[in-house]
Amino acid sequence: MEAITKIHSQTLKFTGSGSEYFRIWIVNIVLTVCTLGIYSAWAKVRTKRYFYNHTRLAGHHFDFLASPQQILRGRIIAVILLGLYVGVNHFLPAWSWLAATVLALALPALLVLAMGFRLRNTSFRNIRFYFRKDFAKAYLLAAAPVALFIAVMFSAASMTEELNEIALQADLHAERHSTDQDLHWHEDISEEERAYLEHGEHHGDVLDDALKEKLEQGTETGAKVFGLMFLFFLTIPFWEYLLIRFMVNHSQFGTSKFNFAQNVLSLYGLYIGLFFVTLLVLAAAGVVIGIVSVAFSTQLTPEVATNSLGNGGFVAFFMALPMVAAQLYIVARYNAKRLNWRIDGIRLNEHKFEGLLDATELATIYLVNFLTIAFTLGLAIPWAMVRTYQYKIENIVLHPATDLEEFIAVQEQQRSAIGEEIDDIFDLDLGL
Repeated sequence: MEAITKIHSQTLKFTGSGSEYFRIWIVNIVLTVCTLGIYSAWAKVRTKRYFYNHTRLAGHHFDFLASPQQILRGRIIAVILLGLYVGVNHFLPAWSWLAATVLALALPALLVLAMGFRLRNTSFRNIRFYFRKDFAKAYLLAAAPVALFIAVMFSAASMTEELNEIALQADLHAERHSTDQDLHWHEDISEEERAYLEHGEHHGDVLDDALKEKLEQGTETGAKVFGLMFLFFLTIPFWEYLLIRFMVNHSQFGTSKFNFAQNVLSLYGLYIGLFFVTLLVLAAAGVVIGIVSVAFSTQLTPEVATNSLGNGGFVAFFMALPMVAAQLYIVARYNAKRLNWRIDGIRLNEHKFEGLLDATELATIYLVNFLTIAFTLGLAIPWAMVRTYQYKIENIVLHPATDLEEFIAVQEQQRSAIGEEIDDIFDLDLGL
């Protein structure tokens, strides 16, 4: 019975508050502005440490171990790269494609280094997280969607050019046909010309057939362009799944490796469900807007409706409110479902995680955050950040397969046996 009580689910907790974080946030903003952005590295460390130190699991908090100097180094490199890219685009526009290509080629490596920095500087009970750097797999993962995207864009551009040519030829045929019709009814043309037009109907038929042919070709080409773009967008969830699996499967806590247990079909199912829910929510919002519109139109006389700008704004507000609420719910449902799906797939050895976020609750938080930030002119941003973070964190549950204390003890023993690997000299925080 004692073993059972030790192995029970653990929900993450957040012990911070908006008022505490407000003091950190306002100082960060003032000093960042006064130092022209240099203090942003120190601001990020203060923010990360506050949120990490107040995030607790089984009574213990997380730690953020990076120094401001490390983050500043990454920021400087990011600014240099961005400056070079902008400079080439401005002063050497003919070589802008080369700068974009170099930056794109560096992106997978930079993402791996950023993940290495983020995890290595995160710890729980003095045990660090790690990210195993596999540059070859990162580039292999990025190569396929990029190549597919380039192929689709090239084909679409070629087809679009063909479509423009078809449209131009169709316009010319239509213009010629219109000219013939105008001549047919013109009073000043000779009897011979009128007879030619009346008895030469085959000329107009040829133009009509040519015009129809061009329009059919244009329709076919347009359908091909749309089909290519649609097929590319259908592959996006697949690449998203591969990216998430890559990041999770290359992460570890101490010497224990994470793995991702979800499959790609479940992600497609999630997106299909979100698509139909989106259609239903937008349709419901449209019905409500229609009802509100009819209600106002029957209650307000034309004189009252047009009497002042205030009345028009009042009506517009009530008509826009259902659509705003619908969009907030759609975004909240999208974020909640995707986050739950990701969390549900994470495994640490045999330990499982579960996400319990609710779309309606998250949408309510978004709405209240938006209103408070608007009414306080942005001063409620820290409170909104804490409220959103707390809700997400406190809806993540760990289901241990064994006693957590024994698991941590094993990690500590293995860490002491193999020591800390010093390999973070090239890890960078570029804000990716």
